Amino acid sequence: MAQHKTYCVNCFVVMDQTLDYCPRCTYPQPLDNNHLYLHPPYRLYHQYVIGRVLGHGSFGITYLAYDRNLGVKAAIKEYFPAEFAMRNHENQHVVPLEGQKRELFLNGKKKFIAEARLLSALRSPYIVRIRHFFETNHTAYFVMEYLEGQTLNAYLSGHGGKIGFEQLRPILLALLDALEEVHSHNNYHRDIKPDNVYMTLNNHPMLLDFGSARQEAATSSQTISLLTPGFAPIEQYSSHGVQGPWTDIYGVAATAFYALTGQIPPYPQDRLTEDAQLLPPSQLGAELRSEDEEWLLKGLALRWNDRPSSVAEWRRQLPPPPEASVTQRPFSSADENFIRFAILPRLASRFLTPEDEAEIYESATFLDISREQTAKLLEQALQMTGSVRRDPVQEQQTAAARKAELEARLRKSADSESAVTNLTFSEVFQPQKPLLDLKELPQSLSNSVGMQFRLITPFSSGAGFRIPRPFAMGNAKKQHSVTLSRRYYLQRSPVTRAQWRMITGKDPAFFQAHDNAPVEQVSWHDCQEFIRRLNLLREGHYRLPTEAEWEFACRGNQQGAFYFGADLTQLPLHAWYQENAGTESHPVEKLAANPFGLYDLYGNVWEWVQDYAGEAPVGHQTDPQGPLSGSEKVLRGGSWMSEAEECSNYSRWCQPPDTASFQIGFRVLLEIEDQ
Repeated sequence: MAQHKTYCVNCFVVMDQTLDYCPRCTYPQPLDNNHLYLHPPYRLYHQYVIGRVLGHGSFGITYLAYDRNLGVKAAIKEYFPAEFAMRNHENQHVVPLEGQKRELFLNGKKKFIAEARLLSALRSPYIVRIRHFFETNHTAYFVMEYLEGQTLNAYLSGHGGKIGFEQLRPILLALLDALEEVHSHNNYHRDIKPDNVYMTLNNHPMLLDFGSARQEAATSSQTISLLTPGFAPIEQYSSHGVQGPWTDIYGVAATAFYALTGQIPPYPQDRLTEDAQLLPPSQLGAELRSEDEEWLLKGLALRWNDRPSSVAEWRRQLPPPPEASVTQRPFSSADENFIRFAILPRLASRFLTPEDEAEIYESATFLDISREQTAKLLEQALQMTGSVRRDPVQEQQTAAARKAELEARLRKSADSESAVTNLTFSEVFQPQKPLLDLKELPQSLSNSVGMQFRLITPFSSGAGFRIPRPFAMGNAKKQHSVTLSRRYYLQRSPVTRAQWRMITGKDPAFFQAHDNAPVEQVSWHDCQEFIRRLNLLREGHYRLPTEAEWEFACRGNQQGAFYFGADLTQLPLHAWYQENAGTESHPVEKLAANPFGLYDLYGNVWEWVQDYAGEAPVGHQTDPQGPLSGSEKVLRGGSWMSEAEECSNYSRWCQPPDTASFQIGFRVLLEIEDQ
């Protein structure tokens, strides 16, 4: 009898429908379906497979889902006010009730759409990102990145019910950063509380649930918003209350009070009638300094005009951390954000041009960061990424001088002339350096972590110079010519789970069966942190390969779709892909290597490379670095889920650098210092 298959509601592996527990993640499968929810594995918008319910509020349901196009988990919020609507059991559509409740349903749907639009406009790293919005099933949905972790409330429960102020400080700074972004769009959150602050597995705070957010210019002040007693200020209880940034400041301060004491602040009405008194947190056993307590109580002032008028003002009043904290963490959250968003994007190619450096200093002036502090942050970023300053104008002048010198030497040397008769001066010039500069290097080497590398030499030698070996990148219909002028070592296989754990102490991989399987569920940014730690071993300089370096190491001299030739029936000998991988990745180096001795270039996991995504420049390129900026990074090679056509010299995928999926891994390049 054929087995009926379904998806696990938690990890989305294909499993026997009769099983009560998932054989991979052991998550218990629902025995029956709640009539209020979409029934797993419902296919939503032809793209998303619905899984378990993550949360259910008064106006919406949030589901865990699987994005079939991207191969990643997602969180999907559905507009479903159970008080005003019901679900059709046959087609899963949401059906509003009749009369006034229908009008309330439609008005709420407009606010739901406004929430999606607001989130799509926000850019703070502490606010969940919107990936997709659509209307179907007679209602509306928006798709968010899925964050594994827990609410601040659950986080506090795991820490004895409360934490000290210095442990709370980075959470507060993250919330203030998020709120400044919200307020810059003339909106207020209006429902800040421990259940709307989310702590990811890396303890990265995120502000959630903007369903109560209101745009000042668009909504009447006569409307009383939904509120959470104890965390809402007194102006939210009145249809005539004056609401503004100070309203959210109260919510943050009340959340901080709860985190420090384990107690909800007294209701503002009780404080107004003197039926309750707001005791300082220190009298309730909180761990904080008097100056920190004074700052916090300003945010809990009963009347709105006694609180700071803006988040920026309140942030400026925050006392600096004690000396011990300064020693352990030399840069503030604002400094770290400046490095992350103003400096690191300009170091994607590991080169800093004078123009980029000038723009960094100009950005710092708008943020009131001193020139001395900017220089310090810039030097730290250069050291962290292994980047160097580079002046293209000076390089062009030097190159022109070297070219003139080379041409003169060629005219005088009969030996050189006979050896390069078939080459143009520009082709001879591109190799750049005499072979005397090259060191004898082993074809293979390994580092202290056990990572194996193979030497890649993308040129040949002759007449005392390097002779370029151009190759065609891109697909069969749209190719461009590339030359690489430097040797490099490329890791023999993708980074494994064991290697990742050895460097980071963590294991993000979805597939846990084999230590020697590729690490996956790592974003491009995660790879940069791994490489930064790897470089601290001071065994050499590691980085991601450029797209051209990756492709040359994969294809070598082969100009077709595969390094082994045109016979597609040979692919199962070289790649784990949809036809032979089953439903998971596999240990590395189990299939055949390519001519350079590299494994798993096709299939198993997509591999991040250094480049931003973008159109290839016209004409021949030497050592291309890709576009200078962009919103997505490039991945190469295909994965265990890919079809055969996606596992080739042509295959290419582009994703935002914070994307993590059980299809995505990477391998690293080790630079050679003889160039």
